[in-house]
Amino acid sequence: MTAFKDAMDLTTLTIDRRARRYRNLVVLISLLGIASVLWAAVAWSWLPLLGLLLPLPMGAGFLVLDTFSVDDWRGQLLRMWVQFELDLDTFVPAVSAIRILPSGTVRSMLATLPYGGHPLAGNIASREQRIAVARTLVARHKIEKDRTLVAALAYTAISASVSGAILLGNWRFLWGCLAAIGLLGVGRSVRIVRLRHWRRSIHLPEEQTRELAEFVANVI
Repeated sequence: MTAFKDAMDLTTLTIDRRARRYRNLVVLISLLGIASVLWAAVAWSWLPLLGLLLPLPMGAGFLVLDTFSVDDWRGQLLRMWVQFELDLDTFVPAVSAIRILPSGTVRSMLATLPYGGHPLAGNIASREQRIAVARTLVARHKIEKDRTLVAALAYTAISASVSGAILLGNWRFLWGCLAAIGLLGVGRSVRIVRLRHWRRSIHLPEEQTRELAEFVANVI
């Protein structure tokens, strides 16, 4: 019951934090848009409108922070599940029944846990299998997090390059857009390293390992 309560508290806290960050982002972007337009009108210059480029990296940064929050939540629940302290088949319906929580957010978060009809639900009999499934889920979502981070950095590099080229009238700044291509290469290399590390951490029969590999491959 202690683990169940801790998991419930952690879930509601994570949802509250995600909602608060999203509200703050919407307010900040709205104020930025209004300020940019008003400044441009008062100054009779189009340069302040460059502020309208900022929502892109701001939104990307929000996604990165949001992904870290969900990863931390998932990791703590999986640790309790691996130790047989938390029964996900009981926990998930209980959380889903709380009407004050946003149903869409709850469903998307719970869908990343190995319960009920989850594709990996058939690999969770022993502790060793649970460890393997948990590591597989962590590896999969780390890959997704890497993609989000790379995209955020690429968008920021492009926005900064375009802004610098316009403000300073030097189109050489656009070469900074090549950084986005370089980041994609780095992201691909990191993904390969993560997959190798994941495979070395799995200690199951070949057939079960193959099933887990097919699951991870869905996000490659």
